[in-house]
Amino acid sequence: MTRGKRELTEATVDHVYLGHNIDENVVVCCRSCNSKKHRQHVYDFYQSSEKFTDKLWYEFVKRFASRFLKHEANEQEIEAWKLGFKVESEEMKRYGA
Repeated sequence: MTRGKRELTEATVDHVYLGHNIDENVVVCCRSCNSKKHRQHVYDFYQSSEKFTDKLWYEFVKRFASRFLKHEANEQEIEAWKLGFKVESEEMKRYGA
């Protein structure tokens, strides 16, 4: 999110995975990104945006994995989560989920 007044007033809560209402599955984002992500898998959303870099993807996965694991994710765990997101996205496309 940018720090402009308009963006801050338009902050929303988005689900990383649709329909899973648990703390670890929600993130704060601007309304614009929430609308653009819509029903995309989070991996596809990051891959399709010019705004997101590999560094931002890494940081997102690190924070997300750490919340689920209840400890600071190490490099091996982060890489496993990154691969897991990619594989899951591919499977969803393949099987129409």
